[in-house]
Amino acid sequence: MEGYHKPDQQKLQALKDTANRLRISSIQATTAAGSGCSVIPP
Repeated sequence: MEGYHKPDQQKLQALKDTANRLRISSIQATTAAGSGCSVIPP
């Protein structure tokens, strides 16, 4: 891919950190709303 600029490690880590924070927020919102499956039945 000509013209593709690979992000540097610092930017890549910032994106990963942001994704993790969004994942955690999503789980917290699901839990607070009382939706989702917290236990899988046997």
